[in-house]
Amino acid sequence: MIRKGQRYRAKHDIGLPAIITYGAPCSGSFQGALKKGDLITVESDPPPKAKAVYAKPDRYEEIELEYVPERVRNDPEYGDYAFVVSFADIENHFEEIE
Repeated sequence: MIRKGQRYRAKHDIGLPAIITYGAPCSGSFQGALKKGDLITVESDPPPKAKAVYAKPDRYEEIELEYVPERVRNDPEYGDYAFVVSFADIENHFEEIE
């Protein structure tokens, strides 16, 4: 079972969707990517019947500069971003680490 705080390493380069959060009740998204060996941490316990989790990469700032548009990063309402990783992607493209 996938739980908050679990860490995974990408087995190879993989494209993943991501969500952008704001302080105001709205959000955005982008298609990002992780490189082989990148580490992610599951942000919260998934609710029952969930098929994906939000995960933050260890290279958070570097990926943010690459994929989150500058106008979004400079928006005072901008909160953060997280990758949306399906359970199937975790099973097929990642390995759990201690």
